[in-house]
Amino acid sequence: MSAHSVTVDLPEVLFRKVERAAEGLGQPVSLALLKIVESSLPSLDKVPSRYRGELEAMETWTDQQLWRAAREETPAAAQQERSDLLRKHKQAPLGLEEEAHLDRLQADANRLMLRKSYALALLKWRGHKIPAFTTA
Repeated sequence: MSAHSVTVDLPEVLFRKVERAAEGLGQPVSLALLKIVESSLPSLDKVPSRYRGELEAMETWTDQQLWRAAREETPAAAQQERSDLLRKHKQAPLGLEEEAHLDRLQADANRLMLRKSYALALLKWRGHKIPAFTTA
């Protein structure tokens, strides 16, 4: 892994916090600061690789674009199809085509939820207040 040096002027109060963290970690200030920066950024480490490129691209989006992604919803027709297939599947096995279609609908819903979640994580990291979500 290549490294880049960056010089940053920290306010005294912030530097003292980093210094205390370094002491607690038993590490030099530079390593503690690296750990602090690394842990504060949203991570894609556990995200399947097929989704990473799309999510990494979101990191350059404006706040407005991220809010739009966070509010995106599955089209009503797709939601209805998925519900109908799940209900049908409870009663009897689905045919191969129906099962494949249900898998696609589920994958699309999962991808959308991942995008929404990452958009909200990025907005929170940028300092926005994220509304509480409630279930009906």
